[in-house]
Amino acid sequence: MRKSATHLLALTTFPVRGLFSASVRRLLASRNIRLLLVFGLSRSGTTFLAEALTLENEDAVKLHEPVKKLLRLSYRGAGGRSADDEAFWSWVFESERVPWKVHLLVCTIAVEALRARNRLLCIKPISMSDCVAEAAAASGGSVVFISRHPCGRSDSLMRQRGLDPNAPRPDVKAFEEMGREWGGAHASFKGAFAKHPDWVWLKFEDLCAEPVSVLKDAYDRLDLSWSDRIARRLTQMTTTESSEFYGTLRNSRAQIDKWKKSLTEREVEAIRTGARSYATGLYDGF
Repeated sequence: MRKSATHLLALTTFPVRGLFSASVRRLLASRNIRLLLVFGLSRSGTTFLAEALTLENEDAVKLHEPVKKLLRLSYRGAGGRSADDEAFWSWVFESERVPWKVHLLVCTIAVEALRARNRLLCIKPISMSDCVAEAAAASGGSVVFISRHPCGRSDSLMRQRGLDPNAPRPDVKAFEEMGREWGGAHASFKGAFAKHPDWVWLKFEDLCAEPVSVLKDAYDRLDLSWSDRIARRLTQMTTTESSEFYGTLRNSRAQIDKWKKSLTEREVEAIRTGARSYATGLYDGF
């Protein structure tokens, strides 16, 4: 198993994680480092959002899913097979994993704060969508969350699955489970946000429709410096099409309702069935 200094730090300090977290918050304050945490479910625009929040900023550093890499080490150390992705993610989102995930995030922040001279640290911890409040409390970071229509997200997951030519299209039950996952997660997010009015919540569809105005408002709320150069870069990023599935160059307006041409009526209704009991009110019928 490959060693990691951050992973070893986490193993050593986990028994005193409360004190360690407090010391890391003091470290950030003493170095005048601003911490942004970008949350959202997978395939909801988190990668683009993290990039957009650090555009044209030489004082910013962006970390893409650093906790996921450390969790891979933990999983293999616990006897898990790294090739079994479904089992890995089931293990990651077990409730007992929350304290460890939060501490891995805090240790990642500590190492980066000691190593870098940057004034803005933006982290996208996709594996921590089940513990947003805990991560924010331990790290002292500002939370930015992005939500996407459950059908849009499910369609994107299907496109991701389609990268494997041998992967069959799931049955209707799988789409119902996607809706259930989306509903449960967003109901939890709404509960956390009700207690934290300073957090920023964006909708994928609003961001795609008016990227410059939506991001400018987010910059203002987060007290980040905005410029015409950022606006020009955003315009370029959201009007240029890329063939890379995981790329961040997109004709953004074309992404909003793409799912309506890809999902069948049965699949949409299955997603609605899964999400319905949570009654999030975020989207009509969901």
